[in-house]
Amino acid sequence: MIPNWFAAVDHAYSLLKKGGVLGITDFYVARKYAAAEGLHENTWFQRTVWPIFFAFDNVNLSRDHLPYLQYRFKPNVVEEYLGSVPYTLLKCPYYVFVGTKQ
Repeated sequence: MIPNWFAAVDHAYSLLKKGGVLGITDFYVARKYAAAEGLHENTWFQRTVWPIFFAFDNVNLSRDHLPYLQYRFKPNVVEEYLGSVPYTLLKCPYYVFVGTKQ
């Protein structure tokens, strides 16, 4: 729901001192071959349907958010889960990321 997510992360990075810690959790979809990056691969359904579903609420499930966090910060915690989606019986992937500015 943040219009320029990458700019927001870059701004947070600029505000942190060296050794500062940033934590983010967000719904997401992984890249098709995410296992090569050490992440779980999402199913075709998750990679295709969830971005469309969330777009109705102006939420962008980007495949590039989590890899960008791993690029900008030294990862301390990278965990992936499935969270319940309100008013459905479905579960959407989300991540928990905690990283340190080096």
